[in-house]
Amino acid sequence: MSEKRTKHYAYMELKNEDGFSFLSMFLALTIISTTLPLFVYALHSINQIPNYYEEWSIQQFFQFMRDEIIISNEITVMDDKIILSQDDSKISIEQFDGIIRRQSDNTGHEILLGDIQDFSFDKLPYGIRLEITNSLGDIYEKSIVYYD
Repeated sequence: MSEKRTKHYAYMELKNEDGFSFLSMFLALTIISTTLPLFVYALHSINQIPNYYEEWSIQQFFQFMRDEIIISNEITVMDDKIILSQDDSKISIEQFDGIIRRQSDNTGHEILLGDIQDFSFDKLPYGIRLEITNSLGDIYEKSIVYYD
């Protein structure tokens, strides 16, 4: 009769019916305990991404004001608002409650920037200096040059 011998180097089905061994459980716990803090650190660093929404919105407002001033024929700086004369209309830009609004011929209500604590402007010999204080107390300033 031929006798089958098991070869140790050949693949055999696992016949472990006793469950997990102490060594396999220890290895699994070691892997979990080393990767879990790294995973928590990665999640924490994702939540720390800075939010530049305020800076971007104020920068966009400054760009808009520059474009409006460039295409204006006449610029009048009053105590509480700027009046820009463009072709057939007069555009006023002023602070209203906590926002900066734009009106065309004293009608409408276009919101240009929100969450504003203070909006001031000064007439310069070469243009206008705008200063914005947002609701967090940060101050942003920009000088816009007239183009004749």
